[in-house]
Amino acid sequence: MISIKKNLAPILPQCKFLCDGKLDKKLDEYELTQFLNAHTTTLFVGAPKSGKTSLLYSLFKSKKLLCNALKIYFYFNLDIQGDQ
Repeated sequence: MISIKKNLAPILPQCKFLCDGKLDKKLDEYELTQFLNAHTTTLFVGAPKSGKTSLLYSLFKSKKLLCNALKIYFYFNLDIQGDQ
């Protein structure tokens, strides 16, 4: 006969890290920028000429929204291997 045994859950302290909080309060002011207010990786995906670059350019040029709120890192992987 098979039976399910439910064990008691241990009581563990909750860890708090710097990445658990929000980046800046000013990013919560607009619905458009609320999704940027976290320590995440965000991709802007869409068809060509759909406004992705214009949106990002406008957000970064704005002195009110993203100024001093985000740190941006670019990673380029140029793994070029010749056919032999």
